[in-house]
Parts: sequence; structure tokens; C-alpha cells
Amino acid sequence: MLSRFFHARQLAFSKKSEEPVAIKESNKTSSKIVYAYLDGKLVGQYDSITKCAQFLGLSRAMVKKAIDSQTVLDNGFILTLNN
Repeated sequence: MLSRFFHARQLAFSKKSEEPVAIKESNKTSSKIVYAYLDGKLVGQYDSITKCAQFLGLSRAMVKKAIDSQTVLDNGFILTLNN
């Protein structure tokens, strides 16, 4: 993404115009942050469902199902999804 930003910047400055060209860089990502709670306390934060699944040794589908149904995992974690 950074290379696209520099490419857009080069195009903007190589143009022969008097108007400045606005370059917008978006911080939006498609990944969703997964929070793990144990007895009401935040014990883990994962950048995506995939990373959460890898760390906990579960599949993505199992993590999604645990988030949707608010089930307590074997280790006592309750997973929530905030984006």
C-alpha cells in the first residue's frame, strides 16, 4: 500500500498544474479486531479472526461461531468482535 501512495504522490507532483492534488490515504482495513475476555477482564486482543484462530488453535469458522453465539471456550475465554 505504501508503494501505491508514493506512486500517486509522484504522479501528483509530476503534473504540470497550478492546483495541488489531494492525496487521500485510507486507514480502513477489512480485518476485524477480536477481543478475548476471561471473567469480565480483557486478556487478549487479536488483529483479525484468522490470527485469533491461529493463536487459539481453532479454525476461522469455530472462532466466528464462538463470537456469534457468545460461547465460553475450553480455556474460559469469551470472544467478542468490535470493528
